[in-house]
Amino acid sequence: MSVGLKPKIWDRLPSFGLVLRRFPVAVAAMAIFTIIIIWTPNIRLDTPLGRALTGVIIGGYLCVIITIAREALQKSRLYSLQALSVILAALLFWFSQSLRLNIVMALGAVLLMLGNAAGWGKARDDLHIWDFTHKLWTGAILAVVGSVIFLLGVSSIGFALKTLLGININKLTQDFIIPLGFGFLAPVYWLSTLPPADEPYDELYDNPGFVSKAIGFLGTWLLAPLSMIYAVIILLYGAKIAVTMELPKGEIAALTTPFLLIGTLTWLVLEPPFIQKTALARWFRWLWFPVSLPVTLLLAIATAVRISTYGYTEERFALALVVVWGFAVGIWFTIKKEGARDIRLIPGIGAGLLLAGTFAAQPISINSQTLRAKAIVDELGLMTESGVLTAIKSPSLEQRKALQSLKGSLAYLYRQDSQGSIKRVFPQGKNIETAADVYDALDIEQISFRNQQDQTIIDFSDDNMFIDVSGFDDISRVFNVYIMPSETSAAILSKANSKIKVMIKAGDISVTHADGYKSKLDVTAAIKAMDLNFETPLFIDIDERTRLQFQSFKIQEDWQTGEQKTTRLWFRVLTKD
Repeated sequence: MSVGLKPKIWDRLPSFGLVLRRFPVAVAAMAIFTIIIIWTPNIRLDTPLGRALTGVIIGGYLCVIITIAREALQKSRLYSLQALSVILAALLFWFSQSLRLNIVMALGAVLLMLGNAAGWGKARDDLHIWDFTHKLWTGAILAVVGSVIFLLGVSSIGFALKTLLGININKLTQDFIIPLGFGFLAPVYWLSTLPPADEPYDELYDNPGFVSKAIGFLGTWLLAPLSMIYAVIILLYGAKIAVTMELPKGEIAALTTPFLLIGTLTWLVLEPPFIQKTALARWFRWLWFPVSLPVTLLLAIATAVRISTYGYTEERFALALVVVWGFAVGIWFTIKKEGARDIRLIPGIGAGLLLAGTFAAQPISINSQTLRAKAIVDELGLMTESGVLTAIKSPSLEQRKALQSLKGSLAYLYRQDSQGSIKRVFPQGKNIETAADVYDALDIEQISFRNQQDQTIIDFSDDNMFIDVSGFDDISRVFNVYIMPSETSAAILSKANSKIKVMIKAGDISVTHADGYKSKLDVTAAIKAMDLNFETPLFIDIDERTRLQFQSFKIQEDWQTGEQKTTRLWFRVLTKD
């Protein structure tokens, strides 16, 4: 009976039948993934089950890679190896926290290897790899677009049912329909778009299809000119840095990394002969890798400075991998003749580096932050020989910077649940099981750690409800300043009928009394000159008749000049007649 029904099922669902016959283990992995997210909704990715499900996805991609590679070699698809890949990936990432694995890098590695699978074990054939890869990613883009349309359609149906018929299917949609669509139907559709590993590609010489033409047009007339204009800007920017010998903070990586990735992708897009008939495409491919090398050098310098100053994190480790990849690909494709430049190396080197980063990024980062924290503790003498943590009573600005760095490193180590590293920072330390214990013992709870372009930030907030006004006749309302006026402009904070006139300009506060007496204060300089113990309330006396009481302020470094400036200010004014 089942044999008789089988052809009928395939006839009714031909695309699904083809996908199931070609990728049975990958489809099974997606089905398991979907069943689990439907059965156990609201799974957090930072739980063992959430990480294991990510492993199932990675295992599914490995199954696709194995299938395509074995098709290219015209050999059996090794279904048992595929099933083992899914199981091992799920188990590895279930224990990824204790094994210190980076899931994002692992996912990136398998995605980069998808296109190369069509040429696995074969001699160089760039057009074959290009044709297969562009169809693979076109299908992925269509799957994403289809998923968005699916979500909008389901939402519209749910809204119509609730509005017109009073039927609420929100729970059904959230717990079943959307997981089914995104977890199973979208991946199955994408798999149905994957071409055979040996599909002909003769059209790329003279008679390309519509999608190939569209990609060629976008690469030639959009991506290539924009990339070259951007390259000129970055090279001029690098020349400016070389002349001034000043490296901006937190800016270079954001500019250069997307440029290197998009520019190299553009170079790959312009590979087919029908595209290279255009002079612009040929010029771009000739210039790109020599241009990419000085940009990679600029990124390398910026990354080295950041790592030497702030230590490794997984994000900075990833930047280091981009630098290695940029130099490896850029040098190889610059010095090698065109006939020896295998485009599989571009994603292949990236995949290899990401695979190494999967296992190395977190251990290296933890060790780096541990050494950094230990150095600060020793330098500031924050722990006695008996293991008691001791706070600095009134830290100077430089000490506050060091304490802020310490808090950042400790926050990272506690997030990674690295108790062994905490013990290395505080050998013989007592009450160090939680971050709150350490912050309280070192009195650094109020120090705000933010990785905001790696700027030093002083953040103060006074939640004291009472203010001592003895010796003064009046106290003003709270004046709020969120954007500091420049040297060429000023802001009057007080109202016209006020007893005092309060004005701020470029960080200077001036208070004019009713009798014309005037007081003036450089806020940033005054705050930096104080021993900031962050005990509330915080007063600064301008002179014998004027006192400022600060409720909140923020001081941070200007990312261009490095100058410390006040960027937020809440204060009251106390005056004597």
